[in-house]
Amino acid sequence: MQITLHPKEGATMAPGLPVRIHCLAGTLWITSERDSNDRVLTPGQSIELPATHRQYLSSVGRHELVSFDVSGALARISVNRSGATAASPARDGVRAWLQGVWSSGWRVA
Repeated sequence: MQITLHPKEGATMAPGLPVRIHCLAGTLWITSERDSNDRVLTPGQSIELPATHRQYLSSVGRHELVSFDVSGALARISVNRSGATAASPARDGVRAWLQGVWSSGWRVA
C-alpha cells in the first residue's frame, strides 16, 4: 500500500504483524509508542517495524511531501489530513536539527 503525506499530515499505524516501510520520496519520520528511538528514512531506505506498538509517521520537512510503501499485514492505518500533527515547539527544534544533519550529508549507520 503506497501512502503520500502532505506537510503537517500524519499517519497512525497499528500493525497486526511486523510490517516493512520503504521510503519512496521525501524524509519520513517514524515515532513508536513506548519507544524513545525515533527513526528517519530517506528515499530508498527501508525498515521492518514490529507489531508490538502503535507507530506515528510524518514528513520531516514542513513543505515536503513524503511517500512510502507499507507491506505486511496491517490491523489499522489512518491518515490525519486535518493538520492535527502541526509542529509543536519541541518538534520544530528536532525537525530543524534533523534537517541540518541530513542536509550536511551525515548519515547514521
